[in-house]
Amino acid sequence: MWIATLAIAGVPPLSGFFSKDEILTAAHARGHADPIWLVFWSLALAAALLTAFYMTRLMLYTFHGPNRTGDKEQAHLHEAPWILTGPLLVLGCCPPRRRPDQPPRALSRQRVAPSLARAVTRPSAPLLPVVHL
Repeated sequence: MWIATLAIAGVPPLSGFFSKDEILTAAHARGHADPIWLVFWSLALAAALLTAFYMTRLMLYTFHGPNRTGDKEQAHLHEAPWILTGPLLVLGCCPPRRRPDQPPRALSRQRVAPSLARAVTRPSAPLLPVVHL
């Protein structure tokens, strides 16, 4: 659970870092040309920091804090059976072999993913910043 919490909090090298990093970098780069994007960047940064704070708080209260259930309810507490735990272990231990921005092989063979990606990203193309290195 801590790995998932760190991932959603945006800790490198976990997956949440790369998505937050791209969004924040694009908004900040666009902010040099259009100042309203610096406002968007600051709001997104604040949201990322609050996410990290509240996810850590959630984990500490839920798994490391004192038990707050009543005496009658504590008799019914138990671990999840293997039918639930097994698939979670498989999903947690077997990360995807492809980057998340690449389409699955089945879709790319059918030429569905490239046309879908163009249709989805075409309206936002004018918002991309022009970066000169």
